[in-house]
Amino acid sequence: MRTKSKKPGKQRYYQHNTPKNEVHKLMSAHLTPELRERKGFRSLPVKVGDTVIIMRGSFKGKSGKVTRVNPTKKIVFVDKVYKRKTDNTEIPTPIHPSNLMISKYDEKDRKRLELINRRIKDVAEKIDIEATLAEAAEDEVIDIDDADLNEEFDDKLVNDLDDDIEFTDEEEEQTVEDDKTAEDEVETTSEDEVETTSEDEEDKE
Repeated sequence: MRTKSKKPGKQRYYQHNTPKNEVHKLMSAHLTPELRERKGFRSLPVKVGDTVIIMRGSFKGKSGKVTRVNPTKKIVFVDKVYKRKTDNTEIPTPIHPSNLMISKYDEKDRKRLELINRRIKDVAEKIDIEATLAEAAEDEVIDIDDADLNEEFDDKLVNDLDDDIEFTDEEEEQTVEDDKTAEDEVETTSEDEVETTSEDEEDKE
């Protein structure tokens, strides 16, 4: 049960020793006013895939998708929210869920959709779970197909580059052979000149 004490020490103790069945309450974030007005409830536990807006801190005003959630430490990691170290490497910045506002929630989890339906008061606004999951699955398949097409294009590009490289190597080999032939001709000409010179000297004697 959540502590009712106002003492900071007891509040901190509860934060670090929260029962597992109440952790999701501390991992909740408010919805945007538009989403709250349309759905009829105020907050929702943050999950991977949700689009959130940072409301406080040095990254205030930035938005992005949640990439990782750590319920044990009560922190969330948001896409494109990094801190730069002295060696210019970027590390993800943890953010407490209370500093976030959900602008769009992920609709790929059945239990999540069931929770949302239980909280929606207006019957007309309730979600068709099966249709929503099917649509999310189709979108995921389209994303996978796009990734496969990109991989095929990259493979084709690499093969074309390999063909160009092989052609260039053949040209280099031909050039090397031509150079060797020219050197052999020069050596042969030099030997003939030496022989001719020696014959002329003998005739003079």
